[in-house]
Amino acid sequence: AVQTKEGTFLGIEEGDYAHWMMRTADGGEVSFFVLNPDASVEKVLESPDKYKGKKCRIQWKSSMENLPEAGGKTKVEQVLSVEWLTK
Repeated sequence: AVQTKEGTFLGIEEGDYAHWMMRTADGGEVSFFVLNPDASVEKVLESPDKYKGKKCRIQWKSSMENLPEAGGKTKVEQVLSVEWLTK
């Protein structure tokens, strides 16, 4: 099931996989895997610094993915798309 979350974009953290980092309204930080992003997320990956500090709403889902680096089948939360919220 696809869900939405709003927050402030903090950046992309690079490791074995890219992670979408954002701060939620309650001040917590959340991280989503970037595995099969749509064009809206691809655009951010090209120059994440341009978007840092901007408010956004993402669509994301939980899924089981085969991540060899994590030992195979792993439950992940992945970002699917982003919409920028302008005041």
